[in-house]
Amino acid sequence: MKYKFTDIVDISIIQELMESQAETSGIMLAVLDPEENILAGAGWQDICAQFHRSHPETLLRCNESDGSVKDHLERLQAEKSGYHEYRCKNGLNSIAVPIFIDGGHLATLFTGQLLYEKRDQGFFQMQAKRYGFNEDAYLEALSKVPIVPRQQVQSIVKFLTRFVNLLTRMGVEKLQQLEAQKA
Repeated sequence: MKYKFTDIVDISIIQELMESQAETSGIMLAVLDPEENILAGAGWQDICAQFHRSHPETLLRCNESDGSVKDHLERLQAEKSGYHEYRCKNGLNSIAVPIFIDGGHLATLFTGQLLYEKRDQGFFQMQAKRYGFNEDAYLEALSKVPIVPRQQVQSIVKFLTRFVNLLTRMGVEKLQQLEAQKA
């Protein structure tokens, strides 16, 4: 496909919607392009923003986790409203919903930076030591990570897939407009 997601969807509107949703739910949202570049995002957890995404080794782990959706693209495209749920390499849960427009994977909507159950303090203490994080500050950031029961996660996934369907429709309409202008 010759167009990028940012060519056919107004990222500023997406950013505003994501900020409202994150403020309401307390749960992070982000849209990444296929190369894992962040196009829009809101509600980042401190543990990710101040620690995981600011240390070279843990950032690499974030990028590897975010990129894992590529391993599932064929299945997700066939499912039309499929999603990929995973535990990131830094220990938090995430959900990725790829955005396909005109048969191409143009972006992925992510939510996460959450836990499904009680925090495994020992895992995060070891991680703080391994990467040289200030343990008290890191564990304080961990204490703010939302714990979201699986049942509630299913409602979030339902919202996200509907949101992606809306983005896809908007993208297809814009793509048709661009093609008509060219013709």
